[in-house]
Amino acid sequence: MMTILQWILVGLIVLVIFGVFIPDILMIILAPFMWIYNIFTDRKQTDSEQDFVTGILTLGIKDGSSFGEVMIDGTGFGRTNKPAKIYQGKPDDSIKQGEQVLIIEVKNGIAYVVKNKQ
Repeated sequence: MMTILQWILVGLIVLVIFGVFIPDILMIILAPFMWIYNIFTDRKQTDSEQDFVTGILTLGIKDGSSFGEVMIDGTGFGRTNKPAKIYQGKPDDSIKQGEQVLIIEVKNGIAYVVKNKQ
């Protein structure tokens, strides 16, 4: 006959087995279905120059070699933030936070921008 302490020990062992192994098994079983679901439901976000025209700098760029951040609005995907650098930036170039910028190109996920003169 098992004592209460032995029942508690058996219960803890069962909880550990279910807590550790069952989620892993479920993940392995369900991962292909999640992958297929993502293929059909996710829209690919393009980085073509036609999609991005202007944006607002949310993080200023201090000089030609540093990074900032630009918020691009109206690309069909809502607002998008991307890292930004000054296009062909010189060491004394800078763009302040909140200024509107023209996006020249997007390469490797980085938006190259210049001040919008309008």
